[in-house]
Amino acid sequence: MKTTFFKILVAVTFAFLFIPSAFAMQNHPFTLQLSLGTSAIFYGDQAVKLQRETNFPSESTRFVMQGEVGTSFFLDEYIAFDLGSILGFDWFKYAPEGTYKNSMFLLSYDFFLGCRIYPFLEGFCFGIDYITGGYHNFFMLQAVKSNLIGDWSNGFRIVAEYNVLNNRIGWSPAFGIYWQNMARNGGWDNTVSVYARAQLR
Repeated sequence: MKTTFFKILVAVTFAFLFIPSAFAMQNHPFTLQLSLGTSAIFYGDQAVKLQRETNFPSESTRFVMQGEVGTSFFLDEYIAFDLGSILGFDWFKYAPEGTYKNSMFLLSYDFFLGCRIYPFLEGFCFGIDYITGGYHNFFMLQAVKSNLIGDWSNGFRIVAEYNVLNNRIGWSPAFGIYWQNMARNGGWDNTVSVYARAQLR
């Protein structure tokens, strides 16, 4: 119990001392980034493809949402390193008349590390990330619940983004798009995402 309390105390002290001091640096090299968007996902994962083809035809209802939290470290105004995580939700529902309602909920969790290049100092940037992550797939088929844990895998993504206020000190909005490619079970999942972001520097 004492060990746990001590660890919590150290973590809180670190947060109060280090994080504000980093943002208070003269050049403000660190940013906090929060984004939300939607995606078009093309599954190559054989387990997911089989479920879609078997239980969720094209007329199924579908809702896709992705959120991201991350941080950047600016080496100068032209280049930054990014680190963060992505949480994705892909929900399918199919309920033909006279049958049970089927649903499939894919929860993906990815982590990324990469760089951003700001070539013109006008808020535009381009980047590439290394991605690693996995997913859980939750089913309700014919009133029976089950789930599937996907294998951990690796991939990459290419990002293009525009920061409206050119990465100014304080809060600034940004909009972007990315393409992500992940090796999955017997194939490749491809995601094209459009998002809005709030950034604190």
